[in-house]
Amino acid sequence: MSKVGLVLEGGGMRGAYTAGVLAWFLRNNIEVDHVSGVSSGAMYGAFYLAKDEDLLYKASIEIAPSKDNVGLRPLLKEKQIVGYDHMYDVELIEAGYRPESVLNSTSEFSLAVYDMELMDTIWIDKKTVATDSKWIKAACSLPFYSRLVNIDGRDYTDGGVTTMIPIRRSMEVGCDRNIIVTTKSKEYVRKPFSKFTLWFLRTFFYRDKPKVVSDFAKRTDIYYLERQIVDEEVEKGQAIYLYPTKETGVSRFSGTKEQFEDLYQMGIDDCERQRETILNLIK
Repeated sequence: MSKVGLVLEGGGMRGAYTAGVLAWFLRNNIEVDHVSGVSSGAMYGAFYLAKDEDLLYKASIEIAPSKDNVGLRPLLKEKQIVGYDHMYDVELIEAGYRPESVLNSTSEFSLAVYDMELMDTIWIDKKTVATDSKWIKAACSLPFYSRLVNIDGRDYTDGGVTTMIPIRRSMEVGCDRNIIVTTKSKEYVRKPFSKFTLWFLRTFFYRDKPKVVSDFAKRTDIYYLERQIVDEEVEKGQAIYLYPTKETGVSRFSGTKEQFEDLYQMGIDDCERQRETILNLIK
């Protein structure tokens, strides 16, 4: 049986584009069979499953870029560059997020986290995500910039260590038609980690976990493999590839509220321009 998948890349604050795309999906009552999300893509995917457009907007425009959540304040308060504790344990809860809200949708869900004991990315399903808000927090907790997230005695971090555009996961669960949303332009060039960076990680961060460093070293090759698969699926008419069509100045950790709003609106506008293509793919 043919299935439609929604594939969501991460990208930190650039995820405002993804939030805009998903807002358009909600406004047009578009549901897919399966959502696969990495990092911020997992978070916004959860809000899409919750059918909460207001939360998509608040998280991407107001909460994520707050000075309480990025920069000096969280570094002083939480000893990490991104204030994940304040963001996920306080602000998102106050904004209305509840982990069980992912059950509002009939779509299935695959959320990527990297299991530090297994030293590999695992996929968390919707029913498990619904039990604890820490799963979204773990999915978004970038290595180096944050502490590991402990859930039931195991440590997790962002699944983007081994997969950035989860098109292979979507295909693994049987989705033969896919809508891929990335937060970087089609022309984006990913550079490999330098030898010094890998040495630094091996020496000071992951001395007893060599596979983690090996996984980091492979990220660039994996990214281009995933991009190649996306391009091939688009060429076959089996996929739609949505990405920012203009430069807004938003980076992973910085941008102005106006820039975030522009990026959010761009996601909506890009979908509207491709309305017929999207509707034809999912029907």
